[in-house]
Amino acid sequence: MVVQARFKQPWGTLYAQLEGSHFLHDPSQNRIEFEGYLSFRVSKGLAIRVGSDFQLINDQRSLPARDISLEELLLAQRQAATNFRFASEFGFSYTFGSIYNNIVNTRL
Repeated sequence: MVVQARFKQPWGTLYAQLEGSHFLHDPSQNRIEFEGYLSFRVSKGLAIRVGSDFQLINDQRSLPARDISLEELLLAQRQAATNFRFASEFGFSYTFGSIYNNIVNTRL
C-alpha cells in the first residue's frame, strides 16, 4: 500500500510518501518505507532541497543463509542482511530560461 502527498506552493514544494508491504502467508516478513523532501524557493530560480529516505526491512528472503566474507562485502558481490536503511540529501538548484520553456515547438 502506498500513501503520498505533494503540495506545490509559490514558496516551494513539500513531498511525502509512506509505503508498506508484507507477505500474505507471513506478516512478520514486511517492509515499511518513508520518503520525503522539502524544496524551498529562496529567490526566483534558486531553491534549496532537503530530503530523507528511511526503511525498516524485514523481508530479505533472497539473501544466502551463510555469512559473507569481508571481501564479498567490499566488492559488492553479495548483499549483507540489514534491518534498516537511511539516506538523506541536501542540495541547491537554479533554474533559468523563459517562462514559456515547457511549450512544445510546433515548427519541428
